[in-house]
Amino acid sequence: MTATTEPLFEAITRNRLLPPSELNRLRERWFKPGRAEANDADKFGRWVVANGFLTAFVVRMLRQNKSNLLRLNQYQLTELLESGQFKGAFLATDPAGRHVIIEVLASRNAADAETLRAYQEIAERALTVQHPNVNRTLDIGLAQGRYFLVRENTEGSTLAEVLSRRGRLQPVNAARLFALALAGLHALHEARVPTGALNENCLILASVEGSGGTKARTVKILHAGVPRSLFDSEALLGNDTLSDPSAQALTPAPVADDLLHLGTVFYRALTGQAPGVGADGKPVPVCRMVADVPEILGEIVDHLVDPDPAQRPRSAAHAAKRLRVFLASEEGAKEERAEDFLAHPAAPPAAPRVESVPLTPTTAVPEPAASAARSRLSELWAELRPSPRELFFLGGGAVAAVLLILLVNLVVGISFVNVVCLLTGGALSFVVEQWLRVREESLEAEG
Repeated sequence: MTATTEPLFEAITRNRLLPPSELNRLRERWFKPGRAEANDADKFGRWVVANGFLTAFVVRMLRQNKSNLLRLNQYQLTELLESGQFKGAFLATDPAGRHVIIEVLASRNAADAETLRAYQEIAERALTVQHPNVNRTLDIGLAQGRYFLVRENTEGSTLAEVLSRRGRLQPVNAARLFALALAGLHALHEARVPTGALNENCLILASVEGSGGTKARTVKILHAGVPRSLFDSEALLGNDTLSDPSAQALTPAPVADDLLHLGTVFYRALTGQAPGVGADGKPVPVCRMVADVPEILGEIVDHLVDPDPAQRPRSAAHAAKRLRVFLASEEGAKEERAEDFLAHPAAPPAAPRVESVPLTPTTAVPEPAASAARSRLSELWAELRPSPRELFFLGGGAVAAVLLILLVNLVVGISFVNVVCLLTGGALSFVVEQWLRVREESLEAEG
């Protein structure tokens, strides 16, 4: 390791790890006249990390004189990820300054001819998949004797994280989400690319650029293509150990199996539980688990998790189409894209959390009395809503009644006649209007 500050600073400059403005700011802040620890490499390294100039990973590589490994072709490594869905991979920047994910093929897999061939074949296929609901494979490369793969860096909350907070999703929201996921799954099937584990951790709700620079929500399938088990971050330093090559992990699973796995996640998102086996040997129907799931939607999910592969949809595209038909029937005249329906995970709806319960049918929760009364009043008004002509006659009758009341009060002085006159005026106007309507209808019938 370097014992003084100067070699470390020179390595930062030589490898262009900071833009000129940041490099000047670092120099001015650290190398102040009279600073006692100015030449202490340990303190300098900690200070650089604490002030956000470089990551601890980059400083460690510099101090180990391995700065040459921080660049793989055109990609500059900036961090070794220690958490999240890409834990163990490297965060890097491309020539345009965008963040990407880089994974280095384990040395044993790179040395095995069959595994290397299968890796390259699947990686090439994955490069062709450019579907908006699949986390993309962007590049493959070889640098300094190390094979590496570049993935899209997608940030957001996984479905597992969302469900841990909410318990389950509202039926329509779940249908929108899985219609997108199934579309991405179909794109992977068409390219004959392995889809990965297809569990709650492999679906991520992410923000994407919408029209007019706005942000829209979508879902992406993570870790499709080359499985992460073939990579090892220690391969960058040549310190990795892997017992056996894993060429079999690169074989795509049958379509029916992928539909079952994604259908199981769908079931969990709707009910808050994994499918349980009923008396007939099949999973308990979704609609028996949760009362608010529409029957059509429940049937779609039930087919996805059917133990008999022949009973499942013939393709992911077919299942996605059925979901979109369901959504169209639910939303009626609403013209919105499925991507716009995904709620932000940080702002969950007011739906109650569904805890784990025995696999028994549930009953609907009674509607509150105040809400039911408002609903009945709305329905009554919709049935009795007067037409413009009826409003005209009613208004005319009311005005006539007021004038009649004033006149009678002036002449007779009896107050109870007010109510009588008002009711009489309203009744007369209504009778006249109804008589005119009946007459028009009779004339139309005669004509």
